[in-house]
Amino acid sequence: MHKLKISTDGKRPAIELSSLEKDVLQLISEGCRGEDICETLGLSHREVDKLMKDVEERLGAKNRLHAVTIAVLNGHITIGPENPVYG
Repeated sequence: MHKLKISTDGKRPAIELSSLEKDVLQLISEGCRGEDICETLGLSHREVDKLMKDVEERLGAKNRLHAVTIAVLNGHITIGPENPVYG
């Protein structure tokens, strides 16, 4: 079973993510498609793919959904209609 990377003090994530990385993960959690993420953040598909590959590796995730799950459990992002990144 995969062990989540959570800080020892229980307050901060053990792995830091940039605001751009958090925005991409948040948009994925809201069901945004790749094209929407690129348009919203002004990034190319290649940039988003590289960013997500790096995030997945750092979080020890198997795929994007797993990365979102780990990010939520570690407090990097929150999910729900009250916390959308963009309108």
